[in-house]
Amino acid sequence: TSSHAIFSLRVIPNMLNIRPFKVTLPRGHKDIAADPPDACRDFYLHEAHDNQSKRVSSTYDILVGNAFCGFFCLSNCSLELNPEDRMEKFMDKKQLSRIPPAVLLGQIYICAGYRRLGYMSEALWHAVHICLRSKTACRFLVLDVEHDKPELIAVYEKLGWVSVKGMPRKMYLDLLKYIQISRSLRKAARMPLPAKEQLKAFAEIQKKELQQLRLPLG
Repeated sequence: TSSHAIFSLRVIPNMLNIRPFKVTLPRGHKDIAADPPDACRDFYLHEAHDNQSKRVSSTYDILVGNAFCGFFCLSNCSLELNPEDRMEKFMDKKQLSRIPPAVLLGQIYICAGYRRLGYMSEALWHAVHICLRSKTACRFLVLDVEHDKPELIAVYEKLGWVSVKGMPRKMYLDLLKYIQISRSLRKAARMPLPAKEQLKAFAEIQKKELQQLRLPLG
């Protein structure tokens, strides 16, 4: 079951840096150890290291500038849909498997001193961006809302997430629309460029993707 700290809907654009957690050098220990005990906090301090080395999950540090302010972790999973979900939500229901590939947002945490500033919402869109860049097929981003934080269901719904029928705490974000945005941006930017210029152009595409992915689509 995933754990999620309460967060604000206000987004501060282009403020965060997302870096892969390094097993040999966990950067956030001093910052996160000062927070009160919490399931997410304890995961980062005691389990993320082991999970990363065994490839159970991939953890990403969230930084404001160079300052550590939290983390999230992703792992491969699947999303079991019932017939009602498939009929009501997806135009391509005949092609969509009943258990399509997904990525689990297993933990997401913002340190106490950085909360209610929009960083959690921003980090969620970085997680979407990582899924889009993955070479492994992924149609959905999935999370489980904690039992003691039911108020988060409404918050995630405002960001475009949907509850599985009969399981309101299990939520998913369909990435198809975001995949289409990403594809159109990259197609528009294709041009013959020297290697250095290609890297620069790719960085600009990524920046534009994050700016557009930040908004839920109707």
